[in-house]
Amino acid sequence: MVSKAIAKRPAAPARKRPAAIAEAAIEVEVEGFPTAAVIEQALREKVKLHVADEDEGGVSVLLSTLANATTADDLFAGSELEKLTDHLGETLVIRSLDAVRNSDFDEGALGVYAIVTAVVHSTGELVKIAIGATEPFAIVCALHEMDALPRALRFERSEKTTKAGFRPINVVDAGSAENPF
Repeated sequence: MVSKAIAKRPAAPARKRPAAIAEAAIEVEVEGFPTAAVIEQALREKVKLHVADEDEGGVSVLLSTLANATTADDLFAGSELEKLTDHLGETLVIRSLDAVRNSDFDEGALGVYAIVTAVVHSTGELVKIAIGATEPFAIVCALHEMDALPRALRFERSEKTTKAGFRPINVVDAGSAENPF
């Protein structure tokens, strides 16, 4: 389900918010998966997203596991949520956007993270990956909105450091899901 912004509301109190992000006093509340326009709005206005109907029970992730499994091993392979940083430089075929959840960490620009089902191209392993970095999150949500998944992508750490001292994660199109390069 793709959604648009519902309303702006005061931000929840920050638990681990650094001083550089403390000025974000408003959140854009979304239902379902945020659209590219909603993500763009949040980034332009320097506000966080808040998922109103967060799937805390994990039903959407379970449904995705069942839909993406082609073998009995696949049913169990993606049970552990992996970090995107564990797969930097690898070609991943992103098969589905399973859920968007509110983050407990306020370092990110958006305050949410995505859970995706992917296949590691080099091994064929089915994995569940958490994506909280801004560019990868926005691109995966946009691909979902365009109905352009599955898609082969590679995530790479930027060599250039931002003014805030971070090295962002960039997304490289790695070809079609059928013929990644």
